[in-house]
Amino acid sequence: MGERLSPRVRSQAPAGPTASLRDEHGEIRRLLRDLDTVAEGRQSEHFLASLAPLIAAMEHHHDREEEVFLPMAGHALLGKREAVVKRLEEFEAGAAAKEPEVAPHVDRR
Repeated sequence: MGERLSPRVRSQAPAGPTASLRDEHGEIRRLLRDLDTVAEGRQSEHFLASLAPLIAAMEHHHDREEEVFLPMAGHALLGKREAVVKRLEEFEAGAAAKEPEVAPHVDRR
């Protein structure tokens, strides 16, 4: 849902905070690539050193999303509450309809 929510909030939010959060996404992707390179090279002596900045960046980003993005999202969507609730209900109904049916157990003794 984040991929659907974020553009709607960005369209109604100040550019600075959302741009900063998107920049953090890029930094986290870069740190993940660095960690992947270390893991592929089996450089175990560098693994923890590469993992620490990733964890710090993700924790920082999570805190900023809690402090900045989620309040903006709540404010941006407040006026559209009924439409959002309706779409969520439609999504849930569609997801429930796609659940596989379980075949009844047949005793073949």
